[in-house]
Amino acid sequence: MEIQFKLNVAVLSIDDFYLTRQERELLAEQVHPLLKTRGVPGTHDVKLALAVIEQLRHQSPHQSSDIPRFDKAIDDRAQTSDWDQIQGSVDVIILEGWCTGLSAQNSKALLTPVNELEAQEDTTGIWREYVNQQLANQYCELFEQIDNLIVLKAPSFASVYQWRLLQEQKLIEKIKLFDSEQMKSANNKTMSPKEITRFISHYQRLTEHAIDTLPSKADWLLTLGDNHQIKALTLKDSSSTAETKL
Repeated sequence: MEIQFKLNVAVLSIDDFYLTRQERELLAEQVHPLLKTRGVPGTHDVKLALAVIEQLRHQSPHQSSDIPRFDKAIDDRAQTSDWDQIQGSVDVIILEGWCTGLSAQNSKALLTPVNELEAQEDTTGIWREYVNQQLANQYCELFEQIDNLIVLKAPSFASVYQWRLLQEQKLIEKIKLFDSEQMKSANNKTMSPKEITRFISHYQRLTEHAIDTLPSKADWLLTLGDNHQIKALTLKDSSSTAETKL
């Protein structure tokens, strides 16, 4: 986009706005232990994301902005010296992330656990109610900034699990390039397949909610196959909907 259309593009990931590990540990003590795990609404610094977007919107040709980055290998926000920088006036802001654009669930949907994690570790529903409240409030303000919503629809939650296994393996391979001390430190934060099963259980409820609800909200809907391939592209405008099989 930058080369072909000569536009200055800022790419933001909602993952890079995770609360720090220390902030999530405090949240886990004050609200619910499951909030220590990054990912669900309530574990992001939404105020920071809004501030960065606002700064990018009004950035002059001679200004620059620092873009936060999160290091998943250490499960913490990267040092500011490792943040990216966007120079000059910004034409397009891309915000990507697994829960981007998602709305809150109906309160009745929260009553029944969707998996073992919710049944055994959120017996009173405090965690999922807190997450849902965050979606209904501060995340709604963030997602209202979106002018055009592009949705990648996964085939199922089972596919998401397989993709997450692949992502972790790529992370481990990347870590192997580090020196021994860095690898030792980073390996403490990588996960086994069993740990990944528990980890993604945090996201099953909202992933399935997204698969059910986001396609109808999308301006661009890309339907994915089991191997990440794009099977169909659906474009919507104010007057019609057109689908192309790929």
